This record gives sequence, structure tokens and C-alpha cells, in this order.
Amino acid sequence: YQRRVHGYTCRLVRVLYGHQNQVTSAMYTANGTKVLSTSADATVKVWGPTGQVVKSWGTWENGWYRQVVPVGRQLVTVGDDRNVKVWDLEGNQLHTWSGHTNWVLAVCALNPTTVVTAGDDRTVRIWSL
Repeated sequence: YQRRVHGYTCRLVRVLYGHQNQVTSAMYTANGTKVLSTSADATVKVWGPTGQVVKSWGTWENGWYRQVVPVGRQLVTVGDDRNVKVWDLEGNQLHTWSGHTNWVLAVCALNPTTVVTAGDDRTVRIWSL
């Protein structure tokens, strides 16, 4: 598949299959060697450079993950359980931050030590790692 957009030629490089429900976010790691994704199937996946799943974690008991963002050597996820979770790349949960009173819809990293989240509770929260 190839398409011309605003003078640039765009082409599809790879399709990653493995989630069992809608994919809610996807992002490269800081070094560009892996892709991170979250899904309504309640999983977080780390994909290798050839499109294989190298790590996957998550369960339905906590709802589903809406977004993931790399922060330094860690990952931060947000989702339906109202929490902000910090993980290592192996899927080990390092921290849980509570405070949102409804779903957490978005997360972004300002720098390697600061994360901003947005919730269905109409709040934006700034967190320090």
C-alpha cells in the first residue's frame, strides 16, 4: 500500500497482529526499537522490530488499558481502573498512582520524570516519577 500525501509518498511497512479486541494506543519506545500497544482486550504488548510480540501482560479484572507511554526505561499505562501504573519493560508493575475518580483516558510524558494524565473525571493531573 502506498499513498501520496502533501507531496510525500507514504507506504505501509508492517501490520502487527495479536490483540483480541480494538487497539487503543500504539507508540514507539524512546530508542525506536520496539512498539508498545494497549487494547480493549485488557493487554499491554511490547512488539519487537520484526513484528513479533516479545512481552504481553494484563487481565480483565482491572478493566482495559487505554494508553501506554514510555518514560525513560519504564512504561506508564492508564485505563478503566482509574489508576496510573508504572511498569518495567518486562511487565513488572513498579507503582500505582491513584487519584482519578473515573476512567483515565490519556497520558503523556513531559520529560523522563514527569507524566501528565487526563481523566473522564474532568481533571488533568501531573505526576512525578
